[in-house]
Amino acid sequence: MDFFNSPSTSETQTYEKEKIFTAFTEYMSHSYSDRPTIQTISITGNVTEQMIKKYFNNIDELMCAFIVYTDQPIKLEVENHIRSNKNILAIFIENMAPLVYSKRLELNLLYTRPYIKIYWINFITSKYKKILSNHATTIGKNGIELDYAIRILTSFIETWLSQSPPEPLEDFQLRIEKLTTTTINQWPIFNRSV
Repeated sequence: MDFFNSPSTSETQTYEKEKIFTAFTEYMSHSYSDRPTIQTISITGNVTEQMIKKYFNNIDELMCAFIVYTDQPIKLEVENHIRSNKNILAIFIENMAPLVYSKRLELNLLYTRPYIKIYWINFITSKYKKILSNHATTIGKNGIELDYAIRILTSFIETWLSQSPPEPLEDFQLRIEKLTTTTINQWPIFNRSV
């Protein structure tokens, strides 16, 4: 038995980190352009600087941890479906979209706050390229096809969740089904006959 990592210690650490992430989310909700600091998060979320520094040496570490924490349940679900070789678009619409929607507040902040947006986009682009490269339809394919697929799918999510409030999940799913089954020159905005 590991006496240094007892269940109560682990539960306390999880609770404290979640409290820090809640304070971080609250700060970002109220500040569009001002980059957070350990001090501003402490004040906003009623957590001590000491507690924050117990887990994160600086704000960059905290931002990276928040990104991983936000994405973790989505990533695990997507990986499970990728292993089953289910159609990638079906995974996106049926499985990923509901998970993303459940994290809409956090993802809205990650997509709309200039001090964290680039970190988030680089993270998900890299992470999901690696995940999707394990799908049977992408193995041995030209890398540019996978790059396009990642950019298209993440752009759909970014556009959707950057809205405040985002359109309902069911509307988004129907929109993506329509956009992906209609050629681009048939979209009303690109239709030359109008």
